[in-house]
Amino acid sequence: MRIHLIACGGAIMHNLAIALKKAGHEVTGSDDEIYDPAKSRLLLHNLLPREYGWHPELISLEIDLVVLGMHAKIDNPELKQAQELGLEIVSFPQLIAQLSTSKIRVAICGSHGKTTVTAMIMHVLNQKNINFDYVCGSRVEGFEDSVKLSDAPIIIIEGDEYLSSALDRKPKFLWYYPQILVINGVEWDHINVFHTYQEYLHQFELLLDNCTSDTFTIANEDSRVVDFTESYYFLGTQTVAHSPKINKVGVKTIIDFQGEEYPISIFGNHNISNLAVAREVCIKLGISASEFYQAIADFKGAAKRLELLYQNDQIKVFLDFAHAPSKVAASVKAVQDWFKGSRISIFLELNTFSSLNPEFIVQYSNTIEEVENLFVFIHPDVQKQKVNYDLDEDFLRNAFNNPQLNFIQDSNILASKMTEIKANSDVILIMSSGNLGGIELGRIFVD
Repeated sequence: MRIHLIACGGAIMHNLAIALKKAGHEVTGSDDEIYDPAKSRLLLHNLLPREYGWHPELISLEIDLVVLGMHAKIDNPELKQAQELGLEIVSFPQLIAQLSTSKIRVAICGSHGKTTVTAMIMHVLNQKNINFDYVCGSRVEGFEDSVKLSDAPIIIIEGDEYLSSALDRKPKFLWYYPQILVINGVEWDHINVFHTYQEYLHQFELLLDNCTSDTFTIANEDSRVVDFTESYYFLGTQTVAHSPKINKVGVKTIIDFQGEEYPISIFGNHNISNLAVAREVCIKLGISASEFYQAIADFKGAAKRLELLYQNDQIKVFLDFAHAPSKVAASVKAVQDWFKGSRISIFLELNTFSSLNPEFIVQYSNTIEEVENLFVFIHPDVQKQKVNYDLDEDFLRNAFNNPQLNFIQDSNILASKMTEIKANSDVILIMSSGNLGGIELGRIFVD
């Protein structure tokens, strides 16, 4: 098929473009801006648009399918042209659903841990030489791409609750109808779309409504998830993924299972919980628990999920995707528990619609406590673009319930503070789902 992607520069969309080309389709795309790593990867595969912007003259009856990315707005000129020509237009998750109808579909859903759980399952299946397709929100070590589409009998899908596209306003995960479903958290997020917690939770009720008698649901052991899934009627079978017993020996985490010890390379209670969920999925796919623990031993995590960015004899620097309150609290606690007695400095970028909304920011109260330094960075351009509220240091200190919080709005000052703080810290944790104002962390944290 000849497939055109509107807004092809996003993290998932550019990986989709590459996967479709590798699957034998003729692929073109457009976007008004594309940054690295998407830019370099599209160029490598000869998929980078010759010119940025929207070009309706390129949309013709020769195109078999148009995929509309979430970045494209409802009045996009290429979208309008495609509609006028009567072309088939689908969202990203709708296309994944169409291409996976004959597969065993595993959907990893929930408010947190989706990428890590997906990456864990991918790692273990790869170690066991099992053929599978996948859709993951981040780069995983050992995999060239974040999306693979082939004739494999299984597909592992990171199922996001955010809207599918400007035309398709339902959550992505409602498209997948999985045989194996994971719900890994029900913490309120995406306040710009789901204005109340009940509205957010309702999306997961709709997800369970999609279940059939063939659906096997795996619930995270968090009591809120268990209570929610057990109280809501659905047709499928359910199990709760209980964390394994662990021992900490020096800087090693050891899984204690049936009298055997399995060292692993990740840390933090939230990651052990993620591991338990991934284990239950793999068991359902025919891999025993002991085989899972053996295979997961050298899993180092997905990119930007407590990723060790830099270390020397004096300091360790971790990069994390955490941005929602529950994710921030979990990542901070993991680092604090692991590096007890260390001088820990935190840099947090707020850049999502939810995290920049004054009514939501109070959800961050007490998520970061007892650290050496705390810096919150908000790029003023992002703030104006997304919410256009005035925020100041006093408001953020009250919202976080942390009088030591320092507010930064200039990327040059952010880079300067990182350079300054690294001499007085044992551990630095940088949390962001954005780009930190474009600063180059590699230039700051070098020997």
